[in-house]
Amino acid sequence: MLKPYLELGQIVTTHGVTGEVKLYPWCDGPDFVAALPRVFFGPHGEQEMKLLSVRAQKDMCILRLEG
Repeated sequence: MLKPYLELGQIVTTHGVTGEVKLYPWCDGPDFVAALPRVFFGPHGEQEMKLLSVRAQKDMCILRLEG
C-alpha cells in the first residue's frame, strides 16, 4: 500500500544543546527540506511539527523544530 506522504529521511541523533536534531535525508537535500513549512513524525504521520530552521552539515541536515 502506498503511503500518502513523502518520507524525508531518518533522524539519527541530537545536535548541540538547543534542541536541534540531525537528519539523514532520503530526498533531494537541505534545500528541499528547508522549503517545507512543517514535517510529520511517527509511522502514520500522527505528530506534526513546524520547521523553524534547516541548515546543511556535510551530507546531513540540522533541523530546529518548534516545541
